[in-house]
Amino acid sequence: GVSPGTAGGESVRILHLSDTHGMHRSIESNFPLPPADILVHTGDFTDNGRKSEFVDFDKWLASLRPRYPNIVVCIGNHEYNGFLYDKGCAATGEARSAGRDWFRPSGKMQKSLLPHATHVLEHETAEICGLRFYGSSWCCWHYADAPGDAAKGPEGAHRF
Repeated sequence: GVSPGTAGGESVRILHLSDTHGMHRSIESNFPLPPADILVHTGDFTDNGRKSEFVDFDKWLASLRPRYPNIVVCIGNHEYNGFLYDKGCAATGEARSAGRDWFRPSGKMQKSLLPHATHVLEHETAEICGLRFYGSSWCCWHYADAPGDAAKGPEGAHRF
């Protein structure tokens, strides 16, 4: 069974995944996922950042929740791509109406599409099983594209 784990003496098992690019469902048929207290996916779970890809990934996370009580997700650059170039995206439309051909994503929309993750970290920390996690998606167009920029907020953005 999965141990409750704390940093104060018991072990904590972490399963780390990244860059699955929409192939999350096929991984386990070739590489069974081992038990863990915390599942961490550090981004690029989509190919193009489409809403349908988020929905599929979140359904997969829902199927894993009985086995992994803590699921941490960080947004990757591929998860921003669909929103960055989607002319129908509200954030892109808002940016264009403000006279910019780009926008400063905050991750709020992406986070809202992953309700089955226990934590979606976007330039923030979470303490889980006595361990502190910091999640930050580095994207050159993100308002926090360099260390310390997150404190500056969206006005600290630079264009690439």
